[in-house]
Amino acid sequence: MNKVEFGVIKIFQFLMLLFFTFAVFFYYGSILMIALTLWQFLAAVFSFFGSFLSAIVSLAALGGILYYITKIPGLVDALLSIGMEIIKMGYRTVCRFGEMAEKARGEIEASAPGTPSQEPSQEQAAAQTEAQGKSS
Repeated sequence: MNKVEFGVIKIFQFLMLLFFTFAVFFYYGSILMIALTLWQFLAAVFSFFGSFLSAIVSLAALGGILYYITKIPGLVDALLSIGMEIIKMGYRTVCRFGEMAEKARGEIEASAPGTPSQEPSQEQAAAQTEAQGKSS
C-alpha cells in the first residue's frame, strides 16, 4: 500500500466517526424533540389559562405523562439500548478502519527505502543456525 491508500483509509475512518456521531445525536435528539413537541402541543391545548400558566400546566402534564411512560416495564431500557447499540456499532466500525490503517502504515514503513527488512539476511540466518547447533 502507498501513502495515498493510507490517507483514503483515514478519511473514511473520519467519515464513519462523523456518521455515527450524527446518528447518535439524531436518535437521542429525536427522543428529546418528541417530548418538546408534546409540551408545545399541551401548551396550545391549555392556552385558555394564558400563555405563562399554560406553559406551567402543560409542563406538569408532560411530567405526569413521562412518569407513566417510565413505569412501562422495559420501555426506557429498550429506548436506551437502541442508542447504545448504535454507539457500539460505530466504535467497532471506527476500530476496524483503525486496524486497516495500522496495517497500511506497517506496509508503508516496511517498503520505505533505507529501512531494514523484516526478514533476516543470509548471514544472520547462518549465524542463528550455527548458534543453535552449538547450543544443542
